[in-house]
Amino acid sequence: MEKCFRPLRMEQYEALIGAEAVERIMRKADRLRDLRAINVSSTFYGGGVAEILSSLTLVQRAIGIRADWRLIQGSPDFFSVTKKLHNALQGGDIN
Repeated sequence: MEKCFRPLRMEQYEALIGAEAVERIMRKADRLRDLRAINVSSTFYGGGVAEILSSLTLVQRAIGIRADWRLIQGSPDFFSVTKKLHNALQGGDIN
């Protein structure tokens, strides 16, 4: 079976963001290399979080972070609380 996913290298972003930006990112990433990051969301598709994490996970891997993406399951009450927390972190008023 042929793999659909091919890890990117930061150099492949150069055409989009320029060599200087790639070099700056790589310098800042030096201290993050070999760390592990787990991105968590409730779905792999639809919505802003999934769109961000699909790109973020690839960039994290490109700079040497061992990044994965996991799904979380919960009750409607659980997701009501997490949505309120999400809105509060973005400056929204919550009770």
